[in-house]
Amino acid sequence: MNNVADLSGKWTYRSFHNIPEKVTDSAEHALKLFFAEATFTFDLVDTKLTGSIDWEGGGLDLSGVARNGCVAGGVSSRTVQGEVQIVAQ
Repeated sequence: MNNVADLSGKWTYRSFHNIPEKVTDSAEHALKLFFAEATFTFDLVDTKLTGSIDWEGGGLDLSGVARNGCVAGGVSSRTVQGEVQIVAQ
């Protein structure tokens, strides 16, 4: 990603429980690793960011400014400044 506009679109977020056991052939065992799942929707025009984070039973509306950045080692990063509003669904 070379610029903040590359973030536009829908992204799936998944968080997992830290269970060190290996996953067996059981799909049920694998599903127990999931902690949370959400959809991030980002719309960027120039540096203005709007969007949302949606999950079952809730969500957040996003509004702010996104800028290109760089962290140690030359790895690209994106900085977002703005406000987040909690919305009940």
